[in-house]
Amino acid sequence: MRDQLDFAVSEIRRNSKSPEQHIKITEREISDHKVRIGANFPNVALFTIPTGKVYGDVMQDIIIDSFLDVKKHIDDTKYDADCGCLRLEIKSLRAINGKENKESYIVTRIFNIEDDPKTSMFSTSSFQQSKPSFCDWFVFHILYGNADRLFLIPSRMVSRNSGKNNKEPGKMLLSKQHGTSPIEGQINLCEVLKYKNVFEIPNYTHSGRYNFLDLKEQIDNKLQAIKYTLPE
Repeated sequence: MRDQLDFAVSEIRRNSKSPEQHIKITEREISDHKVRIGANFPNVALFTIPTGKVYGDVMQDIIIDSFLDVKKHIDDTKYDADCGCLRLEIKSLRAINGKENKESYIVTRIFNIEDDPKTSMFSTSSFQQSKPSFCDWFVFHILYGNADRLFLIPSRMVSRNSGKNNKEPGKMLLSKQHGTSPIEGQINLCEVLKYKNVFEIPNYTHSGRYNFLDLKEQIDNKLQAIKYTLPE
């Protein structure tokens, strides 16, 4: 995606009557601005990717590459990746202000991880089209301007059918999603964060390198301690 600031400069050069020396000053100021933005929001480039499937596919590949023992699943679309015989479903959310005009400068909409208490995205966002019947583990990711958060959740800890009436004791709720089957739904972000002490991988970064099986063992040990039953 073409940078909004680069486009602005090219438009000014094409249509403005300002002297070239003034435009060059503007270019230098914008270049310095980009350096500051890169320092404040190291992940800014990932926020310029179009929303929906495009972002999902790009981030999915990045997350897969962060694991030494995970590979992309290509035989069908039921799940996203394989770790040996384990089936993984990978989903990512961006920490971004959805209330502002989507045409506004992207940097004004990005949240850093220290902004957590200030954003309402956690009460409204969800990992959509989640299918616990078709995977063994969910890999849920939040991208911030300056950090990542990663949660590894066994599908056995999510209710198999969607809807509050189908919530299984000691398991996470699979909320209904319009137009989907009973075995497909959405897992609210607030539901994931409710159990962050069980499922979150501390200090994860998408540029790092990890062994999924090692992290899986950490989660399994925590679940064994609570007898695979989540507190209500």
